[in-house]
Amino acid sequence: MKSYQLTAEGHPIWYCGKGSKMCVVSFDKSNNTLTLGHAKVAHLTIHLHSTEGWLLSWYIRHSIEAEVRGCTWMSDDELKAAFGIAPETSLSDDHLKTRFGADSVVAGRYIRWQNYLNIPGPGTGHAGDPNISIEIDESIQDTVRRLL
Repeated sequence: MKSYQLTAEGHPIWYCGKGSKMCVVSFDKSNNTLTLGHAKVAHLTIHLHSTEGWLLSWYIRHSIEAEVRGCTWMSDDELKAAFGIAPETSLSDDHLKTRFGADSVVAGRYIRWQNYLNIPGPGTGHAGDPNISIEIDESIQDTVRRLL
């Protein structure tokens, strides 16, 4: 990744720094569900659907008047690549990797550079984006491994 694509804090310009506050909120292996979050501001729930793969749904509260919700689907391989458990998937888009500076990216699902992850894609890096940012730490990565 070229230096002009990084903020002064050292993360990609498309990543919101508030993602460093995300942590494991709940994990239920018997129901194949993991929730990551930060207080009442942002949550990402990963749940295995019996036929479709992993459903990732998120909620971000920007203010009392503004919130955003979204969802996307991922295969096992995409989930591993998104959380840095595998380097990338065969679906990784080289054009987007070059354009945004990423180790792995699947259009409409995720973009990741090192431990910085945005779902479903790059944003402006400022509060108010519709995508959720997560700084992947060992606890998050280990819990995703256990989920898989």
